[in-house]
Amino acid sequence: MRLRCRSIYILASIFTLFLLFFSGFCRNGFCNNNSVDRLLSKALEAETAGETVCIQELDLQAFSYIPDVEAACEDCSASSFQRTDSKSPWPDNRHGAGSVGSLQDWGPDLDWERKYFGPLDDTIRFVQQTSDGGYIMVGETCSPSNGGSDIYLVKVNDTGSIVWQNNFGGEGNDFGCCVREVPGGYVLVGSTEIPGVGSYDVCLIRTDASGNQLWEKTYGGMADDYGKSVWVNSDGTMLIAGETNSFGNGGSDIYLFKVGASGSHFWSKCIGGSNDDWAESVQTIGDGIIIAGGTKTFGAGMSDAFLVKTDTYGNKLWHKTFGGPADDLAFDLQQTREGGFVVAGRTESFGEGGVDAFLVKTDSSGNRQWEKCFGGEADDWARSVRQTTDGGYLLGGSSCSFGLGDSDFYLVKTGASGELLWEKTRGQGENAYGNCAIQTADGGFLLAGETSSAAGVFSDGWLVKYKAEDVTGDLNGDYAVNVLDLLWMSQWLGPVKCSSSQKADLNYDGNVNILDMQLVYNLIGQGPVPKELLIYEILPGSGPVGTEVEILGRGFGPAQGTSTVFFNGLTASVTAWSDSRIKALVPDGAVSGSVVVKVEGRSSNGIYFEVTTGNETVLESQTGVIGPDGGMVTLPDGACLFVSPGVLEAGTSLTLCKIENERNFSSPYWQAYEVRGVFERLPAYLAVPVESGLNLEQIGVYYYNPESGEGVRPPFEYFPLTGNVVVSLIEQSTTFESPQFSGKRLASAGLQVREELFPGYRVIIEVAGRSDAPCAEKIIKMPFYQRVAETSWAADAAMLGKAFSPYTDRSAEIEIYDFLKCVGEELVNNVDTWDFKHRLNHCFHSLTGVEARTCNWISAGNLKEFMRAELDKGNPLILRYPGYSLLVLGYRDYRQGERRVLDFYVHDSRGVDPPSSLDGTMYTWRNYEDWLLPRLNAEPGAINSLLWVYDTPPHPERALQTLSPPSLVQPGEFRFEYKNEHGAVVRAWLGFSENEPEGYAWFVGPFQNGTRLDLIPAQAALRLALNVWNADLDSSAATDLEVKIFKEGSASPVYSHSGNLTVSANRSPALFVHNVPSCVYKSDGNIAKYTLQVELYNSGVYQDGFAVDFILDDGPVICAISPDSGERGSQITINGFGFGTVQDISTVTFNGVPAEEIISWSATSIVVKVPDKFFGGDLRVTVNGKVSNGVPFGVQEPA
Repeated sequence: MRLRCRSIYILASIFTLFLLFFSGFCRNGFCNNNSVDRLLSKALEAETAGETVCIQELDLQAFSYIPDVEAACEDCSASSFQRTDSKSPWPDNRHGAGSVGSLQDWGPDLDWERKYFGPLDDTIRFVQQTSDGGYIMVGETCSPSNGGSDIYLVKVNDTGSIVWQNNFGGEGNDFGCCVREVPGGYVLVGSTEIPGVGSYDVCLIRTDASGNQLWEKTYGGMADDYGKSVWVNSDGTMLIAGETNSFGNGGSDIYLFKVGASGSHFWSKCIGGSNDDWAESVQTIGDGIIIAGGTKTFGAGMSDAFLVKTDTYGNKLWHKTFGGPADDLAFDLQQTREGGFVVAGRTESFGEGGVDAFLVKTDSSGNRQWEKCFGGEADDWARSVRQTTDGGYLLGGSSCSFGLGDSDFYLVKTGASGELLWEKTRGQGENAYGNCAIQTADGGFLLAGETSSAAGVFSDGWLVKYKAEDVTGDLNGDYAVNVLDLLWMSQWLGPVKCSSSQKADLNYDGNVNILDMQLVYNLIGQGPVPKELLIYEILPGSGPVGTEVEILGRGFGPAQGTSTVFFNGLTASVTAWSDSRIKALVPDGAVSGSVVVKVEGRSSNGIYFEVTTGNETVLESQTGVIGPDGGMVTLPDGACLFVSPGVLEAGTSLTLCKIENERNFSSPYWQAYEVRGVFERLPAYLAVPVESGLNLEQIGVYYYNPESGEGVRPPFEYFPLTGNVVVSLIEQSTTFESPQFSGKRLASAGLQVREELFPGYRVIIEVAGRSDAPCAEKIIKMPFYQRVAETSWAADAAMLGKAFSPYTDRSAEIEIYDFLKCVGEELVNNVDTWDFKHRLNHCFHSLTGVEARTCNWISAGNLKEFMRAELDKGNPLILRYPGYSLLVLGYRDYRQGERRVLDFYVHDSRGVDPPSSLDGTMYTWRNYEDWLLPRLNAEPGAINSLLWVYDTPPHPERALQTLSPPSLVQPGEFRFEYKNEHGAVVRAWLGFSENEPEGYAWFVGPFQNGTRLDLIPAQAALRLALNVWNADLDSSAATDLEVKIFKEGSASPVYSHSGNLTVSANRSPALFVHNVPSCVYKSDGNIAKYTLQVELYNSGVYQDGFAVDFILDDGPVICAISPDSGERGSQITINGFGFGTVQDISTVTFNGVPAEEIISWSATSIVVKVPDKFFGGDLRVTVNGKVSNGVPFGVQEPA
């Protein structure tokens, strides 16, 4: 082949490079830099001097990988070629704005694309890469389907080929919105149409690994409820977010609920205001839950993007809105690596066109850091966002401004600050809509959605895969920059003539020359991208020690070898390893921090992982071998384990450990010890040094299982001169047998059998100081409630929470049911000591925003002194002992002769054993020795707990007058009463239900043994009998009560009533009684949702209140008849509601006798004639089989 004449530097460079490459100067595709430096320098000098030479007979055909330059450029001409992109890889060049209809195709190259279709409509709404490198997708299909549309679940391999596909649905329409891979299969969420009703419920489906349905659950109420997003937690539980029209405060609300691994309902929350609010995406984060969606209630415009954070139980902590005066929405979110959030959607308020793609970045508190808009003159929007491995962001959506069709797939890549790096459109001339974009394990990009079929009538599912981003300077496509790229450039030297030579023109000056080669030379050694050591994501993002996590990324290598995984510096055990996926266990002792993978001396980026339970560490440990002759193991702090001769049959390795930050007993009052080893049985003594000269009641000892909390108080001796506590784990008693170990099994007569030895049972030594303070008295005034049976702990927590908040509006209040919902349905009536310490403490902080502390006490004497010390600081406490709780608000410490007397001022919310009838059960004095101590020691193995607020005094504007919460059948009732068709009086009380989003449900009373009601019959009269309490025992209080009923969607009450009540300065409540007939607020025949609001004021200042939602059915209800007596054959008018617009088969009866004649009929009024055979009794209206309330009508005989 003959080459055209070139500058001498080019031929010299090429020839020298080949010689270097094959003579060993170039190794592994990389050139010796000094040689290339000299060569390029001489070439540059030659070009500057204008030296050229033609070599006519140079034959390089022996090098088979040198391209045929002339053949490659056959179709290129300098006159016809036009540059098709404006991208430059260099920082000083940025992409300009596109125009409507222009093709945006700069960035990575297309890898492959696939369609998924039948004869009718098919859509893909969500895609996730699976553990095998393939993808799982969900959407809906009409081809085929069981009804209108079915949920469509399809599994494909890494090139998009179908592995299997399934559809799920019934007779109506069903839609799939989100799918997640779970162990052994998949879980997906969507919406399903209820046959014959026409409304939608949330649908949750679990499948096996082949897509076969294992179970299906639906959730919702009477109106439309939609499931939009599902998130799987590390413990297998799931969060579902969407939209509800059945529950909540406004037209629609965010519907957030948690379910177990089998779909069992844990709790539900509705979040929103008076207008429409909804969720599109949900994610669990380290300290709660984050939700993105839209709101018409809050914000600046017609609708705004909505970002909501809740605690782990769904209680809202804060919300943020983003937008302007027009419509702005959020469709997706992700927590970013530094702990903030990124939200994507669409905006009409900002940007270039009618609608633009909208990207907002916030900090961890939801405060906006920056926002960006992307698009052109027409409509463009983003449906998904993902943070990419380089710290930037990937947006997936649709564009009407750019592309080939009316709308096209739209993929946008930004930098870490939202700056545009590249954007791509993909379409086929019709409509294409992108719904979900992800970065794939190989560094590429994937966008899923739908596109019009070839006929342009129906839509097809569409998946488009792009390659990984180019390495700057990589021209031959091997993801590395080396001498081969310089050789590739050599074929295009001269003016740019075609797309290939354009690629070699790196500085965009229209020529491929020495300057372009210098740019590539400076980048030699970069790449290859697929081998870069990078972590994309850790699943799950949080969990306790021992959790197995998946680390997704690239460049890990095919096998582990000497590579390691570190959790904040601790080496983790690895269970699986591949180039893009590692499975590892969170190591013992790990704390929250960065996870890093280290391969061949190189470290990856760090991804934050939160260790969610405990930070226990072994402070000291000592190992010794003890045999049949017995022996000791001693720690540096002086603690000693002593095993008697004859206990062990052979030499056994035993490790005595001192535990720091023990999960249930931490410093400064407690020391925790644990014995580790494998042995048949271990009767032993443990000696622990403490202070000398203590009183015996200052010492407590507990031997327990830290997993279950079960334990005993073993016998011990204290030696005051030496200050040693010796604990005996040998003697037997009727309630406790010393622990017997067999292999990894521990059994004890008084303890639950454990299958594992590790973590072992622990010995806790408690020592507290003594206060010799002078005689004193301290009382903290606090709001209080009625006695509330088994849930006294929740009432105590609610009252404590109220004491730290000013009462300016009802939404700020914390009620009993908030705590009942927070701790979980399984603990409603049984919050034990351990739940109290951990879960109630969490709930108190998350609900009130006030920091609290909890601790467990072994010695009643130590507990007494600690309570006195905290009360002296002004800190009220909740004392929890087995089966009971008290709110402790004060003390009086005095002497009777030589005897010290200590009384505590308590709120006894269960009202057990009041000291006198005058004291009642509320704030009252309880003597420690005579009343409290016997209860603290009633169960020998019991542990007592305290919760208290520290460093935050009760709010000076706290309410001292309170309303009894409408939660239990006690004096202070809240109920509906009505007569059924048989004349029996039915009473429906309001009680707590773990299945209700707001905590309340109606039960046929008494509700503990009754049946729950989903609808209150419309003829029911509402009866209020509420206790009003006065915590200010120094003076009485004149209070006013406002009762209002609001119909859903209305800001004006349909009913209001004002009353006043004087509450005396004592511990007895005043009773507020009021009846509300349904006729005074129910005015039509439609099922309607109402809110009852009760507010308590003192001299015009708001004190307390609550609101309860309820639904009344559509009647029929008779409100009045006129006249109420008359002769047979006379005409009367019946007023009410729920009669129906026409009579049809409905009837009016007089004590069972049909009316003589129906003169007129409407939904609220009926005119009839009294029948001849009627002799007195109740008049009733029956509509579609439903019988109204009865109203007496008197018969008048003719004169």
